[in-house]
Amino acid sequence: MRRMAYEVLVGGSGPAGERAHRAMWDVTTALDGGVGVLVAVASGAGEPSPPPDGLRQGDGVAMVGELLVAAAAVGPAPEGRADLAHQALVQAVEECMPWQLPWALERVLGDPRLSRVLGEVAAGVLGWPEVAWWSAPIIGRAQVEVEPVLAGAGPWLRTADEGRDALARWSTATPADPVGAPRDPEPRRQSGSWWSAPIVFPRLPSTVGLDPVRGPAGLWYVEDSLGPERSEVHEARVLPGARVLELGSAADWASLVAAHPRVVTATRQDDWFASTGRRGPWVISDWQAVADHWDGVHLQVRGYLDAAGRGAER
Repeated sequence: MRRMAYEVLVGGSGPAGERAHRAMWDVTTALDGGVGVLVAVASGAGEPSPPPDGLRQGDGVAMVGELLVAAAAVGPAPEGRADLAHQALVQAVEECMPWQLPWALERVLGDPRLSRVLGEVAAGVLGWPEVAWWSAPIIGRAQVEVEPVLAGAGPWLRTADEGRDALARWSTATPADPVGAPRDPEPRRQSGSWWSAPIVFPRLPSTVGLDPVRGPAGLWYVEDSLGPERSEVHEARVLPGARVLELGSAADWASLVAAHPRVVTATRQDDWFASTGRRGPWVISDWQAVADHWDGVHLQVRGYLDAAGRGAER
């Protein structure tokens, strides 16, 4: 949600947003130890001005906060809201990478000094009529499957029996921690398993809604997108009587996990500690148990923005 709010401010507030973006660039470049300079030069953007001494001592974050407040006072023009919301969502999803250390920008946006203005902007955006579909329930809305055209990828599962078999395989491949198992007090920073739902392996059916302007959301809003260049889109139907659990917030996600918990600290803590800095046990939903109670789970765009990339506490 913070990243989406930031992109709205710097993308839709004219010169005020540009000044905030310039200051943020200087702060994050200083945090990255100059790595950002190489990226800028390689992309043809030119070398940024050297950050003032105050930024190295943390004063730059306070300055960014003041500039974001000024940008929020200007606000985006109403006629540009649809495009602005789209671009902000694309950027927020694209750079959600919960398997690695957070970007410098993410670390700055998480600073408590910026929380108030970003929270107010996010609340305002969620009230725009252009993004009403971000929190709409799934029943009665058109849905599609977006299937990337990838070499060696098998077909998506489409029958109830295949789905049950797939969940059984997921359960075997995602073992719960043994009761009483000791937890590694110092998680390592290495990549392992980070998915919290069985949408990659074993590729359970997953549908997306339609952006009112641009069509299938799955063609636009993709985490860490490197392609593919082509995808197949198949119409999908949600039956009127289907038992669908709506998730519109991080609290909703945490409640689902609490209702059907599976402790997976052993396989998740390395990645999720690196991403969030949170120490302690990690729990995800036991999706086999969820399937006993629900025909489907609908993660709304609003719920994704609230929950993705952070540990949800209950």
